[in-house]
Amino acid sequence: MHKFSPYGALVQSYDLQASGSGFAVTPDGSRWYVSMGQSVAIVDAEAVEVLGFLAGAETSGLEFGVAGRI
Repeated sequence: MHKFSPYGALVQSYDLQASGSGFAVTPDGSRWYVSMGQSVAIVDAEAVEVLGFLAGAETSGLEFGVAGRI
């Protein structure tokens, strides 16, 4: 993943293996939700550390486990 300035300049690169199909940021910018195949990683934006995952089940719809505050 990459962070760009409002003017399009590369600010920083992060070593997260996102699938490219989904990304969300909390209103305060403290957490990222990153699509990673059949799951969503919850990432601490300051430390750039994965806190947990929301996992989807392929056959019976989505099942979410406890992964932290959303």
